[in-house]
Amino acid sequence: MTLTYVTKINKKPTYFIEKIWKSIKDNEITIELAKASKNNFFNWEFYGKAAPKIHTIREDKKDRWKPGQKIHNKIWTARPYHSPTFQFTPILKCISLMVVN
Repeated sequence: MTLTYVTKINKKPTYFIEKIWKSIKDNEITIELAKASKNNFFNWEFYGKAAPKIHTIREDKKDRWKPGQKIHNKIWTARPYHSPTFQFTPILKCISLMVVN
């Protein structure tokens, strides 16, 4: 399954790529990270100060997410739902879920 992110919320940078990378492989450069940096999706200065992002909050109306499921993290290259996405991590696995009613 794919999780998509935006680079800005209310015209302010989200730094989602930096935060997610900080939680995965601190100080390790991969192909995805190099591409993100080349495409100006990655801020090295913020990465040094970033706190890890190890969770995300999403509505799951169709009950599709399960522990162990593969996760493809993608960022919109321009406008959400109107532009291509860019995968910025290796494929990860969902570890757990929290259901809130």
